[in-house]
Amino acid sequence: MHVKTRALIKAPQCRIVVDSDRPEGSRFRLTGKGVDQEPKGIFRINENTGSVSVTRTLDREVMATYQLFVETTDVNGKTLEGPVPLEIIVIDQNDNRPTFREGPYIGHVMEGSPTGTTVMRMTAFDADDPATDNALLRYNIRQQTPDKPSPNMFYIDPEKGDIVTVVSPALLDRETLENPKYELIIEAQDMAGLDVGLTGTATATIVIDDKNDHSPKFTKKEFQATVEEGAVGVIVNLTVEDKDDPATGAWRAAYTIINGNPGQSFEIHTNPQTNEGMLSVVKPLDYEISAFHTLLIKVENEDPLVPDVSYGPSSTATVHITVRDVNEGPVFSPDPMMVTKRENISVGSVLLTANATDPDSLQHQTIRWVCARACRRGPPGLLLPTTGVGDRLCVSRVPAPDSSTGGDGLRAVSPQDHSVLLAPGPLPKGEKGATQVALQRPGLPCPHPTL
Repeated sequence: MHVKTRALIKAPQCRIVVDSDRPEGSRFRLTGKGVDQEPKGIFRINENTGSVSVTRTLDREVMATYQLFVETTDVNGKTLEGPVPLEIIVIDQNDNRPTFREGPYIGHVMEGSPTGTTVMRMTAFDADDPATDNALLRYNIRQQTPDKPSPNMFYIDPEKGDIVTVVSPALLDRETLENPKYELIIEAQDMAGLDVGLTGTATATIVIDDKNDHSPKFTKKEFQATVEEGAVGVIVNLTVEDKDDPATGAWRAAYTIINGNPGQSFEIHTNPQTNEGMLSVVKPLDYEISAFHTLLIKVENEDPLVPDVSYGPSSTATVHITVRDVNEGPVFSPDPMMVTKRENISVGSVLLTANATDPDSLQHQTIRWVCARACRRGPPGLLLPTTGVGDRLCVSRVPAPDSSTGGDGLRAVSPQDHSVLLAPGPLPKGEKGATQVALQRPGLPCPHPTL
């Protein structure tokens, strides 16, 4: 038996004739995948003529070859000759379009990049036979959006699919572009790009990334602020401009006080939403010490500038701060005051001479005095009322002797028993100061010396 061991077929009704010098009355039998094995019934053989036919359409992309076997048998099915292998090869037809499987396709290129910088690679897949032109692909750019400043900002290598820049670095400036993002319609065509080839498309998005080629600049050279003495918190917001991308460290500002803050009374922080510098008082200011402060502040970016850009005079600003005077209450010295006296002292005796000063030294105010209240604790009858006379605290009534003293003529008056609150007298629209005075028996410790 002579069998054609390889057959190339395209169409469903192609026939393969098996020539054979076979014994009379013998029959042909065909076996293998595609006949009596899955996928069954694709091929069949004429048992008398040896003609092999295809019963349905073949798809090379599903199965490119079939390994069959031909043999001759007698009328009882006993093998007379064979089996002989028969290889069926399905010839490819261009029935598959190129497809882009790996999307979305997003590429990035730094602004100002040199001409010819590679941005990204586009790769399509064709299911047809890679050994034929049916899967030989060529690439091109069908459309670019937006089309400014040039309709041809990019070029794609027709064979490799590499997208590169073709404009000068000056045109690739993110700050001057209408939109720093481009969309390209990329087409892949088989048959080596011939008109008869099938096509497939995909969208490539190219983002022009920002670099720190613009330094931040204050919107004005001088800022003014006013704050009341003794107050803390934000007193002024310093505004800057920066043309770089707000989503990057090339835009975010960092502020520093470089002069005028020896006492560390001020701090400055960046508002993350507005990029403004929030200048704050963190230690209360004293109008009487200094009514004016001048700070020199610089601003920089979180990211370093590119080598050919530097910070200029507009990256520094002066802040003039005026401290507004507040009417402060007088201050006692010492505070509190401890007085030790014998009991039964005479009415009008001076207990102490108070000392208080007004911090508002520039206002030249007069201090008046008053005994604000007498505090009483302990057994009834020990109230010690007093009267303020000038800056002296005097006894106005002497309480009865305390029999618990043992008749020694002395009585201990502790802070738990009596204390008086001495305050400068009220001034029109003025402030008050106050201190505590504790009366104590000589030689006895005060239970709470911290009063």
